[in-house]
Amino acid sequence: MSRPLRLAFVGRRVEHACWTLSAPAHGVEPAFVEARDGEVVEPLAEIAPDVVVAFAPHRLPRGLMAEVAATTVACVDQTVRLRYGDAQDPWAPGDDLAYAVETSGGLGNLVAFDPGDFDRVIAVDPLLARAAPELDVWRSPPLPVDDALYLPPRPATRPPRALFLGESDERREAYLMEQKHFYDLTHYAFGLAGDALREALERSNIGVALHAAPVPSFPPTVPLFLAAGLLVVTEPLVPRRGLEPWLDHVVVEAPDQLRRVMHQLKLRPTTFEQVRLRGRVRAEEFRASRIWPRVARDLMGDVDAFGGRRAAVRAL
Repeated sequence: MSRPLRLAFVGRRVEHACWTLSAPAHGVEPAFVEARDGEVVEPLAEIAPDVVVAFAPHRLPRGLMAEVAATTVACVDQTVRLRYGDAQDPWAPGDDLAYAVETSGGLGNLVAFDPGDFDRVIAVDPLLARAAPELDVWRSPPLPVDDALYLPPRPATRPPRALFLGESDERREAYLMEQKHFYDLTHYAFGLAGDALREALERSNIGVALHAAPVPSFPPTVPLFLAAGLLVVTEPLVPRRGLEPWLDHVVVEAPDQLRRVMHQLKLRPTTFEQVRLRGRVRAEEFRASRIWPRVARDLMGDVDAFGGRRAAVRAL
């Protein structure tokens, strides 16, 4: 019998653990290696992984992956932030995207690493492949949700309890401020992980997801809220990742629309009950035990067939 495939995740536990695999599944044995302040706490070589997934690669020391004989992939887990005008579409072909990136301040940390340190690069935002072709993005999968955070659907409560996870800015506060004052909406800006995250999800009925910039994206909290059995209320998703508006999530496009949805749910907590239940079914597509083993094996097969970037860089 062959041994399990050893898969190591490198990142900040408080930030990235919820997107990883925390228990063995489908012949994969996972491990999490803490990385903070530009240093890795535990030497990767001691784990002897077959595959390494490195979150936020810009925070990792250069040459880190040289110490492991593993297939490595950098996971750029942030989205491209653009200040687009109403008439512009970042997904339309042409040179407008490069101009928008430049006028929005560039890509910053999204490209602040050497792709030659890794065999492949994956980006959760498909737009990054067009905005930074030099990264040669291999795939753009959604961030999976750790199986430990999947919860059974719970009965609606009166009043309903809403949850938002993410940093605060002027644009997001335009949506959230009124809901915090007049409805039961809890906002965690950062630092919520592990048992504390699970407990916050268990206490909630509604998950509010908002973009980090005016340009639509796919917030990673969407599959997290679906997995926890929450009703997802979000701005339009681009790409949709197979989800269907008003069938498995509720869509709002302005602060007053969010206010109306919250008011409806306060009057009748089961207003969107079928949407919530269908969303929980669709969440099965984002299970970490379903996605990470497939990505790891596909990655190894691709590198075996076409070679890894690290080997090519060393040869040059």
